[in-house]
Amino acid sequence: MFNNKNASWSRGCGMALSGLMLVASLGAFAGSASAAPNGPQLPEAVAQATATPRPPAAEDDRRVVDGDQTVSGTSYTLRANEILRGNLNVFGGNAMLEEGSRVEGNVSVFGGEADIYGAVTGDINVVGGSLWLRPSARVEGGLHMLGGTVDRDPAAQVRGQTSRVTPPTVNRVVTRFNSPFDVLFDLIGAAFAKLIGLLFITLLAIAVVTLFPNYAAVAAGVVRQQWLVAGSIGVLTFIAMPVVIVLLAITICLIPAAVIIALGWVVAILFGWVITARVIGELIANQLHVVSWSALGQLVMGVVVLALLGMIPIIGWIFGLLASSVGLGALILSRGGTRNYPFNPTPSPAPPSLPSPTPTA
Repeated sequence: MFNNKNASWSRGCGMALSGLMLVASLGAFAGSASAAPNGPQLPEAVAQATATPRPPAAEDDRRVVDGDQTVSGTSYTLRANEILRGNLNVFGGNAMLEEGSRVEGNVSVFGGEADIYGAVTGDINVVGGSLWLRPSARVEGGLHMLGGTVDRDPAAQVRGQTSRVTPPTVNRVVTRFNSPFDVLFDLIGAAFAKLIGLLFITLLAIAVVTLFPNYAAVAAGVVRQQWLVAGSIGVLTFIAMPVVIVLLAITICLIPAAVIIALGWVVAILFGWVITARVIGELIANQLHVVSWSALGQLVMGVVVLALLGMIPIIGWIFGLLASSVGLGALILSRGGTRNYPFNPTPSPAPPSLPSPTPTA
């Protein structure tokens, strides 16, 4: 019994001691909580990381244009907050790259204008157009020019190579030589080139007349009889056709039609020039009273005369334009040499008259 009492007393003392320790722990926690009214304190490094979160990384909010851009007869502007991921091609139009813009490709100008304030990661190619490189312009590639004009600010940067190909003129050819023999050789070479061109156009004229004799004869007849009307129609066609081609090229889906029409127009101009040369050769033969010349001989004479007239400085192009206009108008009036102009339909024969009946007695 004594042992049982001792065991009960020991268990009671242990429980009381455990209760005192629990109360002390709760008191210490309550004291720390009262000292920090906002809650328990965290380690300093963790607290600082929690209090000042890391700002997000800056993002490029510029607008991105994917794919090549083609400008034909219109204006195009790449804004300061835009990136073009492709090539920019300018055909007879105007393009501007504002400062802060970037073209991730090449910029090609064919007979148009380009004003560059921004950056170009590729090359810039200029063929018979105009280019302005402003102080803020940055070109990672090269600058290549075939004719045309380039106005480059000294502050503009072009990291690649710069090349220019300019058609030679007589003055530049003469000044680059130091010997009169060199000048003579160059003039002989120029004359040889002219002869080669004359031979080519003569062969072309012979081929046209040989392959299409009937069409050429009908169109030549229109030139003889209605040369003034034909010339007027041809000049109007020269004015209107480029406008039509540009309007078709503006619409992307009609670019193939514009190309086909342009090629057909060039062929018609050459054909018309040959027709006019044939008529001029015939007139020369008639004025000289030469009857021994064949039709091909008269054609060659007309081609040579027109070619020589076209070589006259400053005004030579006028003769070629007039000859092509008259022949082109004759082709239009004769519907490609398929009918005469003016068209006089052959009257249909009258039906045979029936004999009047003989009166009977």
